[in-house]
Amino acid sequence: MRVLVGVLRAARALSFDAQCKWAERMLDRTWSATLDALTTNPMPHAAEAFTFARRYGLLGMQKRASYELLRVPVFRQDNIAAITKVRGNLSRADMLRFLHAREQLGLAWAEVAGKAPTDFACPRSTQTQLQMQSERGGASASGAGGTGGSCASANVDRVHARWAELVHSSGLYVQRMVDPLMGLRDLVRISWKDEGFCKKCVSARENAWEDLGRKLWEDLDGWLELNVEKVD
Repeated sequence: MRVLVGVLRAARALSFDAQCKWAERMLDRTWSATLDALTTNPMPHAAEAFTFARRYGLLGMQKRASYELLRVPVFRQDNIAAITKVRGNLSRADMLRFLHAREQLGLAWAEVAGKAPTDFACPRSTQTQLQMQSERGGASASGAGGTGGSCASANVDRVHARWAELVHSSGLYVQRMVDPLMGLRDLVRISWKDEGFCKKCVSARENAWEDLGRKLWEDLDGWLELNVEKVD
């Protein structure tokens, strides 16, 4: 990154437009602001990248660097002074914006992953179908998910049990409290079909989690005030 930063600084100082555009393009590629570009491993030197991006008006790079800072485990209220001193020239206003954004992300993650989604309506209306079958002397409405063509969504106890094991006992919930965008991706990657949920139910949940991820990524623009004027 240091080479690209040096090239951009020199190109802007000397008004070399071609070199300037090249350096900006390469920095945008390295610090891609697309949700799909996020990986489980945070990028290093995020504070320095954020400061540079703010100074030169590179909003994409600024957004990516901001999220990389947000998901650092030590980023807490009681560490503001230490982080400001060690991690770069971050203003108090920047730190407060980061804390607000991290709080909002944490609240969103707690809401979606804190408890099993038992109020989720299976697209196949499994519970209604099973109740009708039971009244006709057919399959029992309390049958376990995945048996007899039923969906696990019809069994609240099973939903609670599988969610507790796969999301909480596994450590996923706590681990992703500071990185909810990766947490939502982890939820999508769980093999819910193998846990007894029907194909339509799995698809609907995955779509909901993916939509939430995109919304949170867009909301970061407002929480971080990425439209603030660049620092001179």
